[in-house]
Amino acid sequence: MKKCSRCGETKTLDDFPKHKQCRDGHIGVCKLCRYDDRKKWLKNGGNKRDAAIARKYRTTRKEKESRLMREYGLSSAEWQILFDGQKGKCLICDTYQADLKQTLNVDHCHTTGRVRGLLCGPCNQALGIMRDDRNIVLRMVKYIDGHC
Repeated sequence: MKKCSRCGETKTLDDFPKHKQCRDGHIGVCKLCRYDDRKKWLKNGGNKRDAAIARKYRTTRKEKESRLMREYGLSSAEWQILFDGQKGKCLICDTYQADLKQTLNVDHCHTTGRVRGLLCGPCNQALGIMRDDRNIVLRMVKYIDGHC
């Protein structure tokens, strides 16, 4: 049992949202009070503020095309050819673009600058962490094979 810090009612722990950093693992305000707070926030234009922030940071198509050309020497048509050639999925893990929150990343060789293909964010980051070093990747495969 726990007392809500907003309404003062004593309720079961199931009536409080979970939170790892709280002492008992639950937030001090019950779900009903949080729901009421959310409704008030939305009524006062809370969602409009979020939408305005999203618009501010949204990248326009023109900006994306300019960045592709500047950083990789790729036109949007060439990006689309790569995308279609890969059947719309990451070259490493085969995750489809439709299953991702972001568009596929352009992967390139940091030594030559040559574009290699399109990867999902996690695969592109993993490759970067490995510093494109084939030996590190092979040692990791050996490690996984020996410890699983």
